Amino acid sequence: MEAVRPNTPNRGIIAFFVNLRESPVGLIGAAIVLFWVVLAAFAPLIAPYDPLAIMTPFAKPGTAAPDGGIFLLGTDQKGRDQLSRIIWGSRTVLFYAPLATFCAYIVGIVMGLAAGYRRGWLDTFLSRIGDIILSFPVLILYIIAIQQFGRSNLNIVIAIVFASAPGIMRIVRGLT
Repeated sequence: MEAVRPNTPNRGIIAFFVNLRESPVGLIGAAIVLFWVVLAAFAPLIAPYDPLAIMTPFAKPGTAAPDGGIFLLGTDQKGRDQLSRIIWGSRTVLFYAPLATFCAYIVGIVMGLAAGYRRGWLDTFLSRIGDIILSFPVLILYIIAIQQFGRSNLNIVIAIVFASAPGIMRIVRGLT
């Protein structure tokens, strides 16, 4: 006699890729992410110039470079090639964005669990602080944080965590 299996969807990695293959939007999203990951991984080979090298200031896209190449996206006010800066910048973004997201989840989960299990004054206090943070537009919070504390990668991560953790806290608090 054969055992009866419940009719539940597969939740493994293979099922993920099977479902992804059937979704055009998922495929487009995966292709975009894969494009940026490959671009970041091979930045030294792909970037036409050093991202910090100073060449012709304010060159328009398609302008000839001094070495015979072409500035595909032009240069900035200091004469740095925009395409090379975007390619090299993708490495930084692909490191710090997941780091900030992970930290925001950790902070939000800890705060949400504390508020959900303790209730009382701690729940009220954390919820009100979260409501105050969520009442501001995120872009304004980022601008204020960067203006006050400086433009370092650590400060940007802290600003993202500060702005994102209250939303995660609300979800976790509601589930506890």
